Amino acid sequence: MLDSVRVKRITDETSFEVADEKAKLIYLPFDSGLFLRKMGKIEVISVKEKGRFDNLLDSLLELAKIEEYSHLTARVDSEKLVAANSLESHGFRIMADYIYFMKPALVHNDPIMGIIEAKDDDLSDLIEITIEGFEHRTRFHFDPYFSIEEANQMYIEWVKNSVKKKAADVVFVYKENQEIMGYVAGKIKGEDGHVVLFAVREKHQGKGVGGKLLKFMEHWFIESGCKRMTVGTESVNYGALNVYQKCGFKITRSQFTFHYVLSGRGII
Repeated sequence: MLDSVRVKRITDETSFEVADEKAKLIYLPFDSGLFLRKMGKIEVISVKEKGRFDNLLDSLLELAKIEEYSHLTARVDSEKLVAANSLESHGFRIMADYIYFMKPALVHNDPIMGIIEAKDDDLSDLIEITIEGFEHRTRFHFDPYFSIEEANQMYIEWVKNSVKKKAADVVFVYKENQEIMGYVAGKIKGEDGHVVLFAVREKHQGKGVGGKLLKFMEHWFIESGCKRMTVGTESVNYGALNVYQKCGFKITRSQFTFHYVLSGRGII
């Protein structure tokens, strides 16, 4: 006989528990407003036994259908194969692998010429660099549920909100001969400085622009009292992976990104 699922709702989060198995269904207001469909994510907290976790997922998906969610995502640490297998058996599909990096010992860098804080007037260039840098390299672009235009719009809004200091604390651009060659956005989370967005124009890649931007961001984080620097990216973003490792970042973990479609396009 299956253990009963305990369900508890707090605002936009609903917690599910079965013995030691725990997960949350979380409503995503930004994504839902952007795509005009009800979007959510599953946060897997604890998984030990597949049968019980299957039972938990059954209850979670039943509630998601009742509440008319259209699309769910779930990120699971790559070593949590019980959770990954359970998600797959319930119809979730892997969209991408996500790699997390950390630089534990930050160092002061000499001032770098040409790097300044982004202004509203820079947005058109930043959007152009963003689309060029992220198109076909993110989980939104890999997900058949979203059109290319919708996936691009997610990152356009992200960079806009970063410049407006909603999604990031600061955005720096690298300029040479009045041309913006790349940018980096950062946000402080406790003692960690997190790289929110990072992109370099393709024609300027391989010239050290990315490394200079990251070093400048590192200096700003140190001045702001941070002790570590973190960043994440999809495993297919080879250019970014190479730059992060060259700049002294170390891989801390990786995750599978799954999606589940309840209604609308992308149902296969």
